[in-house]
Amino acid sequence: MRNFTKVGLLMIFMLSSVMTFSQCDWKVVLYDQYGDGWNGGHMDVIVDGTVVLDDITLPYGGGPLEFTFSVADGADVYTTYSPGSWAYENTYYIYDASDVEVAVDGAGYVQPSGIPSGTITGYCPMPELTINPTILDLGEWPVDGWQEAGYLELYNSGTGNVVIDASELDDQDGVFSITDLALPLTLAQGGAPVSVGVSFNGSTAGAFTATYVASWGAKSVTTAALSATAYDPTTGDIVEDPFMVSLPVAEVGVSTAMPMRGNYILPGTATNGKDVVYKFDLADDQEVVIGITNATETAKVAIYGSDFGGEGGPMIANAVASGGTDITAPLYMGSYYVVVSCEADDAGMTFDINIDGTTLPVPDKAFNPSPADGELNVTNPVTLSWEFAPNTYEYKLSYGTTYPASDILVDWTTDLATSFDLGGLDPSMQYFWRVDVRNNNGTTDGDNWGFTTTITPPSGLTATVDEVDPMVQWNVNLAWTGSDKALLGYNVYRDAVMVNAALVTGTTYVDEDLAYNMNPCYEYTVEAVFDE
Repeated sequence: MRNFTKVGLLMIFMLSSVMTFSQCDWKVVLYDQYGDGWNGGHMDVIVDGTVVLDDITLPYGGGPLEFTFSVADGADVYTTYSPGSWAYENTYYIYDASDVEVAVDGAGYVQPSGIPSGTITGYCPMPELTINPTILDLGEWPVDGWQEAGYLELYNSGTGNVVIDASELDDQDGVFSITDLALPLTLAQGGAPVSVGVSFNGSTAGAFTATYVASWGAKSVTTAALSATAYDPTTGDIVEDPFMVSLPVAEVGVSTAMPMRGNYILPGTATNGKDVVYKFDLADDQEVVIGITNATETAKVAIYGSDFGGEGGPMIANAVASGGTDITAPLYMGSYYVVVSCEADDAGMTFDINIDGTTLPVPDKAFNPSPADGELNVTNPVTLSWEFAPNTYEYKLSYGTTYPASDILVDWTTDLATSFDLGGLDPSMQYFWRVDVRNNNGTTDGDNWGFTTTITPPSGLTATVDEVDPMVQWNVNLAWTGSDKALLGYNVYRDAVMVNAALVTGTTYVDEDLAYNMNPCYEYTVEAVFDE
């Protein structure tokens, strides 16, 4: 006989709702405007009715002295202040967990009064790194060809700061690349996004994927998916393998349809269609004319120098010239690319093209000088400025105190700046200057312009006070920006009376042992003495 015992098991689940609040550390920072502590003053910090910082004070000095306290979301944060001596010198600031100022009490030599209950509500940062877009498709990309990068935008969509400590790729094929970020990188709450450029640099055709990974905070990661379809380009499709031509060019029925692609973004607000690329060389400087006729779409054309202005290829900002069906541009000896596209989004077109050039004239003289030729009483600091005539490829700037100008300030350069800062010149002196210009077809010497400087007075006078005997005796420290050269020294006047016994040769002076004089104040003047 078997005995069976039945055991009933009663399982009781108790469900409880627990509300949790984020907590973080805030701080209060104490200062004294005079720098001798709070002189018996003290304060309390209260959170939800509980004193969390009791009788804190600044015992000596001017601060800052920091005290940290814990705050939860929604907490009522307030303070009480008990004054000591010279209470109007006391100031304190409250900062949140992201070091953002929340409140100040006692600023501007006003005695603190305490911050009432209900004024400050506690909160804690909850940063969140967001990437836009979450899926970045680079589209078709030519093998071994350059295109503009696609971009991911990283921004802080939460509260508090996001600190990014890693920016990298999970790329098994090793065909993608990204621009570097200066890490660690802090994204402030509500701040501007940061861009990460993504490019394809593979050497085989096919479809490829990868993942962009940004690590932030203690253990947080945000990702974005990447993809690209690589193809083998044909001649004329990319700048790495263009149609090589010699001027003049006259072609009929050129097509941008497949196998051509739209690889570049050309100047202009309209969209970009598929494009073709030409390259030609110039043995001298020429005025080049490009004409597009019989186009089946609205044409877009851009000319680029062989170095693409330091960029990797054709872009909006680095075109030498651009337009529609007709372009005329002065081009200097060297190699150039012409990219022809249309305004129909990713569409092809057929067109006729003519490219020809004529010898470029030698540039005319630079003009519109400032200071004007013969101008008197030119004040320091002096900035030269001018304008260039058409066809200028390089310039040289000369100046000096003898005629003609012979000291070279800027040697021959293609960086066509139109101003130069001479800074402070000798006063009451005549100066001469000249801008020479050239291109590869000839040089034009500029006119010799002249101007005369005036005497420059001292400026920027400041005064700081040192207390020798409190409320009785003071020193005043004066400083100023000096006059320019050919100077003997300075005289210092207090209330129109000269106080220096000998000329001051520097740009500072201490007026010593002055009596307290709040109303009226002392008035100082500095006079420059020249050797003329």
